[in-house]
Amino acid sequence: MIEVFASSVVIWYIRPHPQGDRPERTRRALRLVAAAFAGLAVVLAAASLHDLVTGRRAGHSVAGIVYLAITACVMFGLAMWKRGIARELGSAPLASEATLTFLDGILSVLTLSGLALNALFGWWWADPSAALFVAIAALREARENLVDARAADPATEPPAAPL
Repeated sequence: MIEVFASSVVIWYIRPHPQGDRPERTRRALRLVAAAFAGLAVVLAAASLHDLVTGRRAGHSVAGIVYLAITACVMFGLAMWKRGIARELGSAPLASEATLTFLDGILSVLTLSGLALNALFGWWWADPSAALFVAIAALREARENLVDARAADPATEPPAAPL
């Protein structure tokens, strides 16, 4: 749901607008994508901490493992594609959303790794611990998006030096 929200924000941002590309649209898009990163961080941190405190062990199945492997490949490919388009368009919100897609790929790989470590060594805590690291990365990205949104605001730019 978080990825769909962030993608919807970017679609809204890049579609043609009668008033052109205005700085307030860029700021709003960056703030909304920052909210998506923050939402991802909260969900991951809450689920991870819950699993670590309760000792919940993730179940695994062949179908789940195949799904995670396919998801990781798709997310990494999609992130690279989005990043290339963001570069072509000069779109900070799309570049940021590409990072969210990349984090989704990392989350899939870490979940897959956690399942493997649990199955091989009984390290049930590996998956929720790895998800905490992704939560921290998502929170950092949320912060960077907010900083970028502030930087896109002409009112926050320092005054020009006198001649």
